[in-house]
Amino acid sequence: MGVNIGNTSSAGYFIGAEHVIPDNLELHIDASDIDSYPGSGTAIYDTSGNSNNGSMVNGVTWSSDGYFTVDGSNDKITFSSIATLSDWSLCFWLKHTSAQGANYERIFGSASNQFEIAEDTSDQIRIYDGSWRTISAVTIPSGDWVNLVFAMRLAGPQLDIYKNGVNLSSTADGKILSGYTFYLGSKYTSGEQWAGSIGSFMIYSARLTPDQILHNFNADRGRFGI
Repeated sequence: MGVNIGNTSSAGYFIGAEHVIPDNLELHIDASDIDSYPGSGTAIYDTSGNSNNGSMVNGVTWSSDGYFTVDGSNDKITFSSIATLSDWSLCFWLKHTSAQGANYERIFGSASNQFEIAEDTSDQIRIYDGSWRTISAVTIPSGDWVNLVFAMRLAGPQLDIYKNGVNLSSTADGKILSGYTFYLGSKYTSGEQWAGSIGSFMIYSARLTPDQILHNFNADRGRFGI
């Protein structure tokens, strides 16, 4: 299904009829927002105000329908380090476009494998925070846009994983995001690339509440046909 692009503001927060939560927003890229990607070049601009800009590497493509695509071969979107975050949330709108060829194809990768998110050959989510965990309750059906949120609280620790606004997994996993380079669609070295499309990506310096996660999902769900 294609992406329905709503109106966007110069602040980079407005998609369709609602705003995403701006509080504690450390990074926000959105392929449908001209302030985030002007339609040409390799630079992707962070509209959170923190200048955590990204770069398209090895032929990442952009669609005027409002998404970036990585090919599963060598494409990736790279970001330099962000502030150290003890509590955090990673928020994705994405879909995978072809079957994964390995069990650790990276949606989110980091320098030296500090914290990573992957998809396996059964379309299940896997996370790495020192060892790999399979999150069998969270899958990404091929060709469907999904909203994934990983909300981390260091105390515990506790990592909650949401799909389309619903908490499907709570685990005693997670790790401080400690100022390292990170990637969308790739690990920090070559290999195990993920094949799919990314509409938007956000990092918060706080563990979003269930109400905030649902609010953000509802703000963009019409755009992605859900």
